[in-house]
This record gives sequence, C-alpha cells and structure tokens, in this order.
Amino acid sequence: MPYLECRNLKYDYPTFHLDMDFSVEKGEFICVIGPSGSGKSTLLSLIAGIKDPDGGSIILNGRDITSLEIRKRRIGMVFQDFSLFPSMDVERNIQYGMKDMSESEKHAEVGRLLDMVDLAGYEKRQVHELSGGEAQRIALVRAVAAKPRMLLLDEPLSALDAPLRKKLRTPIRQIHEQTGI
Repeated sequence: MPYLECRNLKYDYPTFHLDMDFSVEKGEFICVIGPSGSGKSTLLSLIAGIKDPDGGSIILNGRDITSLEIRKRRIGMVFQDFSLFPSMDVERNIQYGMKDMSESEKHAEVGRLLDMVDLAGYEKRQVHELSGGEAQRIALVRAVAAKPRMLLLDEPLSALDAPLRKKLRTPIRQIHEQTGI
C-alpha cells in the first residue's frame, strides 16, 4: 500500500487546471519538477491542507485526509520564503511545533537538530541576524522538530546561490535518512 496517494486530485484556477494521480511509497524521496506556474506549490498546498481540492482525494498511510484539518495531518512544510517568526529567536522558532516535551527536552532537541545542519550555538540568534542559508536550515529543522509524518519542501533552495544550494542538499538528505520522514 502506498504511503501517499493522490487520486484524481483537482484544483481549478481561472487560467489553470490541476489534475493529478500519483502515489509515493514510505521512505521515498521524490521531486516534482515543472516550469513556474505549473502547479507544484498548489499540489503541495493541497497535500498539506493549506488549500482544499476541487475534487479527488488525498490518502496518507491508508487514511483519507482530504477534509482533515491542517493541524491534524501532521505534515511539515518548508516554504521558499522560510516563514520564520521574526519576533522569536532561533530556539523559539524551532520549539514552536514541539509538543509533549519538557523545556529541558526541547532545549536538548533544538541542540541536536541544529547540530544536524551545522548551526550549533545559534539558539539565541535573532531571525534578522541570519543569512539566507542559515534561515533556510532553521526553517527545515523547525519543520522536522514537530515530528511530521511527511515533509514537503516548496523550492527550499531556489532563493540561494549555487554553492549554498549544493551545500544544503546534504543536510536535507541526512535529515531524510536519520528521521525517516
């Protein structure tokens, strides 16, 4: 049984029609490729529950989640623009989605996650002090910290220069391998 299935998934814009059928196996790492405006971000927003489809269904681990509210889906999403909270330091940004943990457990987990992306010691940095690559890695570990069942990345490297894009591929792959998300 596939881990994720999109069956006859539809979404209509005035000048664009998305119609998709596909499945993803557990543990698979896939990329959706297409030109700007082809529906990649829309597809991810439908799976995450940010947008409601005009038809079809989304099945996650055998359960129809098409009309399940976003917070109950447990799907993490990292946006191209990072979407960090400017009023919170790095540690609080990462802890935002952590549930059922003591403060000391949260602090330790933040340290472990920052270590995974070579940002150990950044806990008290403010968002405005981060470079683009640092902000992107913080957004990535913040999504992972919530322990999602699936992680969706919406062009997470496109706003970065080529050397940094290449450098960040490794932590993304390592997070995938180490967490099983």
